[in-house]
Amino acid sequence: MKRHTFKVAGLALTGGIVENPSAKATVILCHGIPSGGPHDPTDAGYPGLAEQFSSAGYRAVWFNFRGARDSEGEFTHHGWIEDLAGVIDLVSAEGPLFVVGSSAGGAVALNHAESDPRVKGVATLAAPAYWTRDSSLFDHWRRIGLIPTEVDIDEEQWWSELEQAPAADSASRLGQPLLIVQGTADAVVPPSHAELIYDAAREPKQLLMLEGGGHQLRRDPRAIEAVLGWLGSLTSWPSG
Repeated sequence: MKRHTFKVAGLALTGGIVENPSAKATVILCHGIPSGGPHDPTDAGYPGLAEQFSSAGYRAVWFNFRGARDSEGEFTHHGWIEDLAGVIDLVSAEGPLFVVGSSAGGAVALNHAESDPRVKGVATLAAPAYWTRDSSLFDHWRRIGLIPTEVDIDEEQWWSELEQAPAADSASRLGQPLLIVQGTADAVVPPSHAELIYDAAREPKQLLMLEGGGHQLRRDPRAIEAVLGWLGSLTSWPSG
């Protein structure tokens, strides 16, 4: 695992790259909004997930969006889209590039990929189709440091910006292959969101509903197996 600091829009975003000399493609992993709960020592997090993808034959890249964990800046949806674009600029190489996004990271992946032909496919895990404003959620994000309390923010304007970027709308404009993975027991993002994204999306698209699956699908072996199988079917395509 090679730790790396990605410089995007003047911000230092922490992350890492797991190289594979015989990589079939580059996979960028996008996390969701951190829970802010205590660290689970059994969870290898995104570095561990990147190792899994590398072992399966991919060059794997992970990073922390602005405001998350130890990356600089503060969370805004447009800012996270800018982060993904910047990381792609920094790591893109010859060969196909795919984005795998969890929860809010999946929405960001769709928002960006609709206008970036370098992205050859998107897989989402428990991604929200749209955003619903919730002041208690905004307050929680402030408490965990995602939105610093010392920054003066117009909450109404902040939510308005977020609501203007529904993932389902981006899916309707996406020209690349799309895999949507959703747990039927997700208590954070209802399964109906996956169906909305699927219904809006163009072909080629796939929807996989995992019976009893929760929200943190990156820790569900069925979800990772499905993503790797989907990637394997695409990386035999020409990369042009």
